[in-house]
Amino acid sequence: MGTRLPRHLQGRIALSYITYLELVSQLQRSAKSQFSMIKEAIGLAWSHARRKFLPPPPEVALHALCSNPIDSSSVRHSRKGFSLAARIRVWEKRRQPILLEGRLYQLEDFTTRIIGGYQQDWVCLLNRFRQRAIEHADTAAPAAGGPITGLNATFVNHFIRAPNWGMAYARAVVGDNASDDLLLRASTATNAAACFVGAILKAALVDGYKFERKANDCFDHLQLQYLSREDLVFVTDERVLRQRIANSPQLSRVISLGDLLRADSD
Repeated sequence: MGTRLPRHLQGRIALSYITYLELVSQLQRSAKSQFSMIKEAIGLAWSHARRKFLPPPPEVALHALCSNPIDSSSVRHSRKGFSLAARIRVWEKRRQPILLEGRLYQLEDFTTRIIGGYQQDWVCLLNRFRQRAIEHADTAAPAAGGPITGLNATFVNHFIRAPNWGMAYARAVVGDNASDDLLLRASTATNAAACFVGAILKAALVDGYKFERKANDCFDHLQLQYLSREDLVFVTDERVLRQRIANSPQLSRVISLGDLLRADSD
């Protein structure tokens, strides 16, 4: 917010599909007092990332790991949605149709369905792993969200911290039929994302964290999947995210804006 990058850095910054979704959805539901701040952020992001938009993280991960083709329509979609958001000048018009490329669009055409799908997938993913951890602990399922205590909590913590946890997460990314070699590469490439999911799962099982009520955590998880590409770093000032992946070797590729600017000046 409010930070203009040096011109030579702007060409090295790519706007992630998830950041685009978050910014546009924030504009869509913003209070009038917040509108100008969000609008400024969208203007800055649009100018910084006009040359580069990253596709959705799952596509990027599967392309990096399995050479799956990337659907260019998602990039076109984000460019069009961001262009639409950048045209909105006053708060009252954020929900009104706007003419773009000879057609009328609304912001929700570019956000609502997609965000809901990602959040639903996130809850399904955590429920899947949550059930596996409960089975590993050999205990009856607790009320939604936990907590599990005593020896069973110890079993659950062991399940999440064991090396096989990374492989279990990698299998969820690349599919159950993946070869052992692919699973091994995927577990390394998705380590930060697996650590993040493990931290959320531990909180849900042991601390009573209700992930069903905090579905926006899915966005931080998806951002971390971009690290499957070794040439990318994730620039964020989100402290809680860094805490959740503190034990990941990929933590060094999650840097703050201050880190980026200091590295550039060295």
